[in-house]
Amino acid sequence: MDLLYHFAPIVEEHYRHHDMKGQRRKMVRYQERSDSSLTGPVNKLLFILSYMKENPNQAYHGVMFSMSQGKVSLWVNQLSFLLEEALKKMGKMPHREVNKFYNFLYAYVELVMFMDVVERRIGRSPDYQVQKDHYSGKKGCHTLKNLLIANLEGELIYLGETFEGSVHDKSMYDQAELKFPDHRIAERWHSLWVDLGFLGLKAEGVEVYMPEKKPKGKELSNFQKELNTLIASIRVKVEHAIAGVKRLKIIRNQVRIHGWQKRDRMMYIACGLHNLRCQRWAT
Repeated sequence: MDLLYHFAPIVEEHYRHHDMKGQRRKMVRYQERSDSSLTGPVNKLLFILSYMKENPNQAYHGVMFSMSQGKVSLWVNQLSFLLEEALKKMGKMPHREVNKFYNFLYAYVELVMFMDVVERRIGRSPDYQVQKDHYSGKKGCHTLKNLLIANLEGELIYLGETFEGSVHDKSMYDQAELKFPDHRIAERWHSLWVDLGFLGLKAEGVEVYMPEKKPKGKELSNFQKELNTLIASIRVKVEHAIAGVKRLKIIRNQVRIHGWQKRDRMMYIACGLHNLRCQRWAT
């Protein structure tokens, strides 16, 4: 209900001034057409949420809502943007800009953070170079990747830009150029828990906790194994957050929609919906 409360006025305001193609109307429309293929904010919210949850073929989704595949594509493009705006208004979206994320961290004296990378499958491109760029050796398929940072409550507080599946986790962190408040100056005591995908990570202003890597040709000591187990048990928070995002099949399964910006937006919205669920669980 909270989402609908914020979504409804945004939808009504948008279609009052814009048509189905997103072009601005010459005259303001104050009443929705009775023969619209998707009437009312409730139906519109149900349409886009069910599309993201089930990731259906657009022709099949059109049958469910009595419209053509072309109309489904139009509605998905527009309603996903409006849903993003509603979640932003509710303050549920993770930060994406480095400076805003830094200011967010500065507001906390102490903050425990968990960083990881989430991958989602995409279709195999007919272009060889694109195939090569998107192929993930870890997953054995073509993927897109995003850097995520979660807090102790499992909420996602940062979402990095979308990268091709071949880009290494550490490279994604380096390109993000994240900044943390220096505890020696700002008296902030933040910690960052990561896995071995970020081996060699150097982050000033934050305590980094990472498992011990097994030396080549040697074994870890019992103490090191116990330490790795402890770190893994603490880091499980970010794994749960990723699982929460992947409750939406449009993230868990192969992405059907095309377009870099559209795919990035779906990931962004999925993170916002996960944070909204976290709030409901907390209450």
